[in-house]
Amino acid sequence: MSGCGVDKSPGQIAVSTITDDWEGFYVASNDPFPSRPDLAGKDTLREIHCQDKTTPQRTLTCTLVVGNGASGGTAMTEHVLVTFDAQGVLRKWTFTG
Repeated sequence: MSGCGVDKSPGQIAVSTITDDWEGFYVASNDPFPSRPDLAGKDTLREIHCQDKTTPQRTLTCTLVVGNGASGGTAMTEHVLVTFDAQGVLRKWTFTG
């Protein structure tokens, strides 16, 4: 799970990358997060919010609301930690819970 940096804030980069990754994972696989069986069927990012700036360790946190489809059913709130390198390029995002 990684992306590249552009002339946007780290929070905007994280939102864009996580959104693209989430959609791509579900297009490519019906079980994109095998270590997270609780996310099975949660194919839609309903909301995503990230901090605007990174910490001194070049990380930021994001909150995702995921569900099966755009509405209905049970939604879940997940938190991820996003890591950037010294050049501001997003290197990875991982679930924190």
